[in-house]
Parts: sequence; structure tokens; C-alpha cells
Amino acid sequence: MSQTKVSVLGAGNGGQALAADLSRGGCDTTLFEHPDFVSGIAPIIENGEIRMTGTMEGAFPVRVTASGEEAAKGARFLFMVSPSFAQRPLFDEVLPWLEDGATVVFIPGNFFSFEASKLLREKRPGVDVTLAETDTLPYACRLDKPGTVNIWGMKQKVNIAALPAERTRSLVEKLRPFFVIDLWEAPSTLAIGLQNMNLVFHSSGVLLNTGRIESTKGAFRFYSDGITESVGKLQQKIDDERVATGKAFGIDLKSALEFMRDCYRMEGNTLHEVVANNPAYSSHGNDAPKSVTHRYVTEDVPYLLVPMLELASAAGVRAPVVDAVVTMWSAILDRNFRGEGRTMKRLGLEGMSVRQIMEHAERGF
Repeated sequence: MSQTKVSVLGAGNGGQALAADLSRGGCDTTLFEHPDFVSGIAPIIENGEIRMTGTMEGAFPVRVTASGEEAAKGARFLFMVSPSFAQRPLFDEVLPWLEDGATVVFIPGNFFSFEASKLLREKRPGVDVTLAETDTLPYACRLDKPGTVNIWGMKQKVNIAALPAERTRSLVEKLRPFFVIDLWEAPSTLAIGLQNMNLVFHSSGVLLNTGRIESTKGAFRFYSDGITESVGKLQQKIDDERVATGKAFGIDLKSALEFMRDCYRMEGNTLHEVVANNPAYSSHGNDAPKSVTHRYVTEDVPYLLVPMLELASAAGVRAPVVDAVVTMWSAILDRNFRGEGRTMKRLGLEGMSVRQIMEHAERGF
């Protein structure tokens, strides 16, 4: 991959970590930040490098730009690392300049590949761009300051799929040299979104701990203290609805209980048991959100729960618990999360049958 031109879209902690790591591996790396926020990365512009500390050490050259044209032109791969609410603004900046044969990977995706596909059809008809999603960021990291990112851990694997899914296998082979961790093929970007465990744990956990969060400002362990037996029961119902939705689209999703057992090698017969006794969570001390407007709610409800509800409805699957969580958060925060979220219209799937949605995920338009 030496001197392959790549661009990282989004200059938060994950974007800076990936940009530095790609440069470390020999890529000609450009870090793109939206023009509205470029002042926040002035040290990188001034020094022309990003410093990594922790499990990865060193300073690596990175070109920085706020120009979508400069980020997209000639880039073989573009990796978008951003919160879901920032995906559309970032994509809009590079969309006019994407070239035939380019690949855009959303890390993580949260169903955005479908919205991006719709935008490509509307604004760049005829351009052949592969879209892809992962289910998580490869790094456990934080910014010590702009231009210095601390990497304290790496995920064991990242699941990935292309849109269209028929390109996933060849894409994984092309991307493997870029990552020091395993890339696992998922059936489709539809599966990537539905197998995101944040859908099960985050917003429901905050909802059932709202009083505790507001009275203590998050002074408790979110998973170990907050996911009690009763909370775990509700989350199991959410997971049942998630798995049923996947099944309706021909996707055999691993249950949250199976996922936690496999990922952390934990024993337990309920979600409460495998989460509350997980040392990966309990060792962090008080880590609960300090406010109910945390991204566990404002990101996961519109960008994970709402599209899951939309897909369930299209497939005739009942999801009353997920529906109730979305309804209650809309009431608590006085927001229309169903209107704000990734609806079938935004995803370009409005009016499609289950079969048509599955065909789009497999072969694109």
C-alpha cells in the first residue's frame, strides 16, 4: 500500500488515529476536516504531522485540508470516521469530486451507506463508487490534544461490508494491508447496521437510569451498576426484536448474549450477568453519561433505532419495545427523532418490498 493516496474524512480522535496509522504504514495520507471546524486542528496544519502515544508511538506526516476537492481527487480510498450526525455534511463536501473506482468506507456506518448511495444516484449519476461500512472503530483512543492521539487498545476484529455486498470479498482483500486487525466479511451493510450492539445497550440503558444520571451527574458505572437485572430484561426484548428484524431480511444475526460471550469470553445466562460482571467495563470506574443528552441517545436513537424500526415495519415485524424507547426519548428531549432519523426515504428505500431492499443491499442499483 506504499504511497497509495488515501483520505481520512473527519478529524476527531478516531480520524486522527487512523490518519496517523495509515501514514505510519506508508500511505500518502490526507486528513480532511469540514471547513466549519478546521480551526480545531490548527496544530496539525502547523506541524504537518500527528503524534501517536500509547500502544503506538511516533510522529507521522499527514496533509491537512478543508477542501473536499483536494481530499477526493486522486484518492483511491476515503475513510470517514465521524459521528453519525456529521456523516452527511462531510460526504456532501467530497461528493462532487469522487472519482470512478474510489471506495468510501464509513467507520462506523450506522446505515449511512444507503443514504450515500441515494445521494450518488441523485447528484453523480454514472460515477462508479464502492461504499462500505464497518460496525466499529478499530482503535480505543482519545485525544490528549489536537495532533496528539493516545491509543490504549485495538479491537480484535472489525466487521465490514460493501454496498453492493457482491463487492465485499474483493474489498476486504484490498483493505487488509491497511489494518493491523482482522477484517471480517459481513453479509451486507444492512447486517452491519443491525448487528451494532449499541442499538441494544445505549439508549435503553440511559432511559432506565435517567433519574440516576440527572441526580448524580453520571457518578456510577454505566454497565456494571446501571445494567441491573430488570434493565437487562428490557434490553433482551430489544435484542429479540433486532434479531427478528434481521431474520425477515435473511440475516442470521448473533444475539447480544452470544456476542458478549464470544467477544469477552464471559459466562452468564442473561445480559445482566454477562455485562455487569465484565471486567472490561467494571474497571473504568464511574463512566456513565453525565447528561441524558449524551450521544448514547442523540446519536443512537435517530441513527440506529429509527432505521431498525423502519426496516421492521417494512418487513411486518412487530417491535413495540424499540418503538416505546424512541417514543419516550422523543418526549423527554422534546424532539421528533422519527422525523430526524434515518427513515426509509432518507435511505432511498421508501416503498420497496423486503426482496427489493435485499436486492439493493446485494447488488446496488
